[in-house]
Amino acid sequence: MKIALRSKKVYIIAMILGVIAYIPFIIAVILSIPSLNATLFYGYPYVEWAFAAFYILAGFIWGDLHQAKFRKDSKNWDGKLPENVVADAWKRRLPFFFACGLVVILIFVLEITALINGYYPFTR
Repeated sequence: MKIALRSKKVYIIAMILGVIAYIPFIIAVILSIPSLNATLFYGYPYVEWAFAAFYILAGFIWGDLHQAKFRKDSKNWDGKLPENVVADAWKRRLPFFFACGLVVILIFVLEITALINGYYPFTR
């Protein structure tokens, strides 16, 4: 995992995935501008929850599939994996986990705001 944390590619991919997950929130902000006379997008908090769940699932599955492929190719079913395979699996997992962390931060801010105001921001 330490090797994966040193890779700048992991952080760049995580930021790109995080920006992709923020798109529903950005759309809700734009649609809340009164001069647009647009219908508000009420479902963006639920879409953010879906992005968080998808990123956790995708990160776990992609890293696990990489390790399973190595085990199948080498017929090493129950032995210890080499360090480079474990590091590659973490390089595949971490961008999704970091992006999920960014989405969860937004979700917590939205939920706290909803608890205080009684409604989600940009829905009125």
